Amino acid sequence: MTPSRNINAGDISDSICVRAWTINNIKASSYNGTCTFSTSSATGKFASSISPETWTSTIVLQMVQGETYVYYQDTKSGSPTIAVTSGTLENTSQIESVSPGPFNKNSSYIIFTPYTIKADSTSTCTAVVTVCDTYGNPITNKLVSLQTARGNQDTITIITNITDANGNCTFMIISSYVGQNTVTAVVSTYPNDTITRGVNKQDAKLIVHLDFDVNDFSGNGNTGTIYGNPEWIEGKYGYCLKFDGSDYVWYEDNPSLDITNQLTVEAWVKPLSSSSNQGIVNKGYDYNAKKGWRLFQYDNNKYLFQLGSGSSLGGLYSDSLIQTNTWQHVVGVWDGKTIKIAFNGVFQSSTASFSGPIVYTTDKCKIGAFWSWYFNGLVDEVKIYNRALTEDEIKASYQGKANIYFTAYKLNIASSPFSVRAGKEVPLTITLGGAAGGADSSFNDTCLIQSSSDSGQFSADGSSWNGTNTIIVKLVSGETQVYYRDLRLGTPTLTVSRGSEYESSTQINTITAGRIEFISPQFTIHSNETASIRIIASDYAGNTDTNWSETVQLSSNSQRCKFSTDNINYNSPTIVLNMTGGETTFYCKNTKGGSWTISASSYDYTATIDSQTPITGSQANTITQPVLTVTKYHQKKNTSYNTSSIAATTGETIAYKLTITNIGTDTATNLIITDTHCFDTSVNRAISFTGWDTSTAQWAPDSYTYTPDTTSNWQEWGSEPPKPSDNVKGLRWKINSLGPNQTKYIYFEVKVSGLE
Repeated sequence: MTPSRNINAGDISDSICVRAWTINNIKASSYNGTCTFSTSSATGKFASSISPETWTSTIVLQMVQGETYVYYQDTKSGSPTIAVTSGTLENTSQIESVSPGPFNKNSSYIIFTPYTIKADSTSTCTAVVTVCDTYGNPITNKLVSLQTARGNQDTITIITNITDANGNCTFMIISSYVGQNTVTAVVSTYPNDTITRGVNKQDAKLIVHLDFDVNDFSGNGNTGTIYGNPEWIEGKYGYCLKFDGSDYVWYEDNPSLDITNQLTVEAWVKPLSSSSNQGIVNKGYDYNAKKGWRLFQYDNNKYLFQLGSGSSLGGLYSDSLIQTNTWQHVVGVWDGKTIKIAFNGVFQSSTASFSGPIVYTTDKCKIGAFWSWYFNGLVDEVKIYNRALTEDEIKASYQGKANIYFTAYKLNIASSPFSVRAGKEVPLTITLGGAAGGADSSFNDTCLIQSSSDSGQFSADGSSWNGTNTIIVKLVSGETQVYYRDLRLGTPTLTVSRGSEYESSTQINTITAGRIEFISPQFTIHSNETASIRIIASDYAGNTDTNWSETVQLSSNSQRCKFSTDNINYNSPTIVLNMTGGETTFYCKNTKGGSWTISASSYDYTATIDSQTPITGSQANTITQPVLTVTKYHQKKNTSYNTSSIAATTGETIAYKLTITNIGTDTATNLIITDTHCFDTSVNRAISFTGWDTSTAQWAPDSYTYTPDTTSNWQEWGSEPPKPSDNVKGLRWKINSLGPNQTKYIYFEVKVSGLE
């Protein structure tokens, strides 16, 4: 034979020449006998030309002049032995070398376990990437990187790895976030071809890829044996077995396959006929003994999933019809109560009841047969689980995705710790999730939230408060919102829990002052007095927030109000002061009588909630002052005083009386009374001052003066004009003090001397 050939899987070798030799090692050119070629590889095939109509596992060729040529092709990597026999000639053989072909993303896959991982940043999912060529041959020494769809929410302990002799490299994934995740892998030399297909290993009892062998990849060590001669051909993923209706694969009875309480059986099938009963997968099924289970192609053109408890049978037909010459994903599921069938990733609407448990015979587990009913078609990717896979898991398998799920284990207060003023409501987001967050969308139940503060209160809507420091709320799709407020200063601890079912969480928050409180009582002072006022930043129980060191702005609704820090210098109606230890003192005065209000506001810019809203406080106070009435009477000599107009002619004397009465509650001081009207010749006849009463009696004013010639030439207090006098232009009196309900009287006389 020519030297050994080195080919890649699926490729055609160069021609292999076989010659007949004499005993003297000379070509026997006269030999024209036939010779038979065979191979040790189940997938090796021969042809007489490079483009034949048919490749066969053995071939008989005619030698011509002592030689012949053959071509070899194999889809399984390894070192197959080619053997040649010819009549009585001594046999010969040769070992060929078949290397894996180029990387193929569809044949490659990711085995992961478990499917559900606790999102506690510690529990681990192991992902084993198997890199294969088109035919499922493992490829060694490939640099592989692993990614997850959630990126930084997950941690991959080793981001890149190199495949070993079995084409495998192993990665570890952890996360603290709840939710579904999709794992993918990339071979460095094929950056645009992403490996997406996943194989779920959690609780698997049998995983058979059927890529050139019937090995069990579940880790349970089930050893498969091929009965008959099924053909290895290209399958749904990599290679598969084509059964011709007379062969099958069997696995010895093994306790790992005697699944009793929950069961999932999964397979990709491509039926070549649908008119007869055909076994796809079964384990220990006996119709008469009502034992075991089977996934079956029935002669009604539907799939059947059937189970036995020893005393009864439970079974379900698929809603969908069998489709020949088409790959279909068929899954039988029993959750301990209900039988379901998933067809191409979706549960059929029909279900059946079966209470179990499953009871078995000692018969083998078979792929491709049940009793004498053999399967006619292709089978690939058979998996058996001792639990009921969810529809999400089945759909991922159908779609060729490596989906894993990080499960919730902890109730979280997803909102950040807060600092807020007393009495202000704070929205809280509660989730059932992982160590760092996320929400379990399948959870729709209650939890308990409580505060360590007796003055804490909860509300479901932010308006109706329960008045207690506990509340039970329902989470919808793993989360809810609730409101919290506290009326008292402190650092309350909020706890969310649900018994021992999930881990609880706590959060320490800060409650600061909720108002400005005027400690000094409301006051009533005179308009010439001042008041000292002390204010504090407090909660609604009157406790001072000694950590409050913010500024406070004081203002008043009275424009005559003035503030001071030292009772000496009074400023405008607004002042800004620093609070120390949660309090400050200031002074104020107001020259306008009546009720008025002082307002205070202070911002806590360190608050994490609503820092732009100040705490406020106000106080209404009263300023008292005198209320004066002044009445001017006049009369002609020897008539009664009145306020009505009187007629007077030249030479007549008019007497005036002024009454000044304090009808208020406050004493008036330093009163000045001035009369220039009657001396104003622009409106009156000219008059001559003739006298006034300068009595020192209690009812009289305390001093007096006048102005001659003009209305602005006032003389010193106590000055009297000459009597009579024609040049007096105004009179003035001073009253030092006039108490409440006290009256003073002023008298003076004039004579009409001029013309109108």
